[in-house]
Amino acid sequence: LPSLRLSGDLGRETGAVADLFRGGTFWNLVGGLAQPIVAGGALAAERDARRFEAEAAWEDLRSVVLGAMFEVENALGAERALVGQREHLRLAHREAERSTRVFEDRYRAGLASVIELLAARNQETDLTRQIVALDGDILSNRVELALAVGAGIEEVST
Repeated sequence: LPSLRLSGDLGRETGAVADLFRGGTFWNLVGGLAQPIVAGGALAAERDARRFEAEAAWEDLRSVVLGAMFEVENALGAERALVGQREHLRLAHREAERSTRVFEDRYRAGLASVIELLAARNQETDLTRQIVALDGDILSNRVELALAVGAGIEEVST
């Protein structure tokens, strides 16, 4: 950025004004005043370059933050959906367990066939597998959420 510096010697005595401009004092003063004029274009270009670099860095940061926020929002939405789905599966599993118990009792009493009993057990086992797979999906989503918010990321020195 342009700057203006004035300097001089304090306590200098002379009998003539012309003696004040001898030596380095006059040229230091003229040089300090002339620098922004002579190098003004270079200083302005330097200022503009720094401003453009700062704007580019700001846009990069903005893009990264918005991307992270999008990832977090998606992971939170997925968490709600997966947990809701798991609750429905657990409810269905409890009903399948009751159904299996009913068919076991009916089979023992001779009122149901072995095929009906096996179908009930198969449904219960299927729901158990679905719950286990969904639990894995929930854990995987939680890892993605943790990464999206920056958990577990160590700073790497370059």
